[in-house]
Amino acid sequence: KEKLLTPNGNIDIEKVINLLKIEIIKEPMSRESAGKLEFINNVWRIVVNSNHPPVRQRYTIAHELYHYLNNRNKCEDIMYRSDLKDPIEYSADAFAAELLMPEKEVHFCIRTAKIHSLRKLAEHFEVSPLAMKYRIESLGYLVE
Repeated sequence: KEKLLTPNGNIDIEKVINLLKIEIIKEPMSRESAGKLEFINNVWRIVVNSNHPPVRQRYTIAHELYHYLNNRNKCEDIMYRSDLKDPIEYSADAFAAELLMPEKEVHFCIRTAKIHSLRKLAEHFEVSPLAMKYRIESLGYLVE
């Protein structure tokens, strides 16, 4: 288990992906594209936008993992992540948020460790401040 954690104690999403024998490809994409899941030549690949910061790439990889786990037996050859939202995309985002920012750990950080800075929380969980903001709002906290 410890081998699947980052030095900060968070899940190392890239190691999880490697265990599942999914390739991670980082390549430049349009600004609006975060990533995609592909099945090419009998190989699953998660392609992430190398122009995005590492914390956003981490979230995108977790998001695409949801698509792999839930749709690998029925998806097309390529599934894209974009800002267009449908129920599957919301579910993928919820999955990524829980995987990278577990509810119990978020509550602990805010209530017990008294980390109230959005920036510090984002750094702790190795996610973008925007992803952290959405997560803590979804858990009922007010963000100023």
